[in-house]
Amino acid sequence: MEEKLNKMALSDVPNSHRLVPKTPHPAHDIYNGRLLQPEAVAVDGQHTIISICQACLDELHKPGDKPPRYSLANNLWIGRIPWQLQLLTFPEQLLIAHLYPRVFVFKLFPKRQGGVRQASGLQNAIRGNVSTYDMSMDGITGMIQGNLMPRWPTILASLITVTFIGLGDLPKAWIHSTFRVRRKVVHDALLWLKENNPYYGDIEVSVPHLEELPEDDVPEEIMDIINQSDDIGMVEQESAGYVLQDDNEGQYSKSLAQMIISPLRSRCRVAYHRWCCQ
Repeated sequence: MEEKLNKMALSDVPNSHRLVPKTPHPAHDIYNGRLLQPEAVAVDGQHTIISICQACLDELHKPGDKPPRYSLANNLWIGRIPWQLQLLTFPEQLLIAHLYPRVFVFKLFPKRQGGVRQASGLQNAIRGNVSTYDMSMDGITGMIQGNLMPRWPTILASLITVTFIGLGDLPKAWIHSTFRVRRKVVHDALLWLKENNPYYGDIEVSVPHLEELPEDDVPEEIMDIINQSDDIGMVEQESAGYVLQDDNEGQYSKSLAQMIISPLRSRCRVAYHRWCCQ
């Protein structure tokens, strides 16, 4: 609704030739020569019906030859994410990354119940935010020299910090889905990258490095750096202005992958993102 999507026949889209990719790729999803997102296309016999947002439609109505700003034809097509990479958790992504421009600060705090944050709410859900800060590149370079992958798990303690704001210990089960590391998932992702990504063509998948990773668990390197504070009032001060209210949690929950995209694009400010894990 916010994007004001319009359903219309592809043949009725004005200046649709501007949706033709300048550089074709064998994996493109092409409809009548136009590069489109398959989820927005319905083929009914000889008719191709598409969903197009108002912003793109407005641009296509204007004179010119350039594709709409947010169209895939405007060099925004990156292909479908392979299953081996879709599975990766955030720590797993860090273990196979080439560059580390950011350090990530996670804060977990009680869910709001009845307008106030109560420690009892921790039994049901935790909520939090993640901040990103510039990394000391000279220091991090010393830890990742060589072409052996994955990285040693000790690097996680330099890239992630977790603060738990609440009473009592933080059970590992509550953070398992967010911070888990699975040896086989990391191994499969590296094999796919080595075969398909030229930036990983020269890496060597190290068996000793893999054996240092858990089969499926939160690494000790992350558990050891979890800090705790019982000052629940701190949450109200820090969340004001950037954390959405709990009443809308089902509407605004995001996956960890979505949460990480914007911080990686931001280089000049601290970026805060709401996230929720049950």
